[in-house]
Amino acid sequence: MSLVNLAHVCSHLQNATKGKLGMTSDQGFISSVTRGSINGPDKEFVPTTQENRIWMGIEGLEEIVQGRLHAYVEGLQPGETLFLGTDKGVLEVREAIKRKIGGQLLCRAS
Repeated sequence: MSLVNLAHVCSHLQNATKGKLGMTSDQGFISSVTRGSINGPDKEFVPTTQENRIWMGIEGLEEIVQGRLHAYVEGLQPGETLFLGTDKGVLEVREAIKRKIGGQLLCRAS
């Protein structure tokens, strides 16, 4: 993929998030997810345990989408999105709120 095409994809993803459009893997926007931070992927595998999983209901999700801190999860910034694991599958946070479904926080992307 050329840098121009990559720039178009990144721009589209950011605009879709700002426009509150859903972006899920079934729509072809995300092909893989790697655990890490803003500094890059984790160098060593860190297993997911019951202690480091975060479950959240509708009220908490609404606060995060509005950019406010809830529990210890920072609010979303412009151009960011958050994905949840629910009993209906993986959903973008705005889609989960629309369906009134809480779930496990999986990842945030910007």
